[in-house]
Amino acid sequence: RMDARTRMAGIAAGTFAAMVGGYILWSIGTNERIEGDVEEKKESHWEKEDDYLGVEDLKVKFSISENAKIVGLKNNGNTCFLNSTLQALASLRSFHYFLHKLLQLAPRLTLARELQIVIRGETNDALKVHKIIAQKVNRFEGYNQEDAHELLTCLLSSIQTDVAIVKQRLRRFPVEDFKSITEGKTYDSKASSSRCAPVLPVTGSMASTKLCMYCGYTPPVKLSRFWSITLPLTRSPKDNRGGLNAVRLLGRYSNPEA
Repeated sequence: RMDARTRMAGIAAGTFAAMVGGYILWSIGTNERIEGDVEEKKESHWEKEDDYLGVEDLKVKFSISENAKIVGLKNNGNTCFLNSTLQALASLRSFHYFLHKLLQLAPRLTLARELQIVIRGETNDALKVHKIIAQKVNRFEGYNQEDAHELLTCLLSSIQTDVAIVKQRLRRFPVEDFKSITEGKTYDSKASSSRCAPVLPVTGSMASTKLCMYCGYTPPVKLSRFWSITLPLTRSPKDNRGGLNAVRLLGRYSNPEA
């Protein structure tokens, strides 16, 4: 016969084992539900992302008409700051090619599409570009005079955000899965080399470092990207020969500072 203590110990051990087993089963079920919810959220996010970008088409050829001209843009209020910025970008063949490559990979990018229409001279009204930028940056709502440099920064930042989204999808769909997302279209393996997100042609790199004048220690060189730099147009005593030019201003900008 088991005494009362032995029976109580057995009951306690059985109860504990049942609780542990129930907790494990509950934990497994909860984790499965959580993982399922996460996967559903990922799928939903990817669907929205694909709808935003569109189905890539690498067969679209790049071309600029030999007779293409930069047309005058309509001034919708005080939007000369926008028009002058777009005219400057339109003069860059590399920017035309950048938009072409980006729209190959993501045909539904509205900002890139409307920019392409404007800089190709297919319209003389940049109103749609203005509205898209205003939706992204509230300060450009309306038709007030704004700073062209600030607009350029916001414009390039918005484009760079779209490029980052394209890069995410390229990582999600490697080359071997490319055919499955082109809805059965003919796949040319040579096109795989074109499946790289383009780089903004106005992107520059700047290297900087420091030097200790006492011990000569130099820390590692730091690299940073930039889309624009500010060059002061004031003359210095060393500018006694000739006028100011970009080379001289850049040289002054990169001179060591003590």
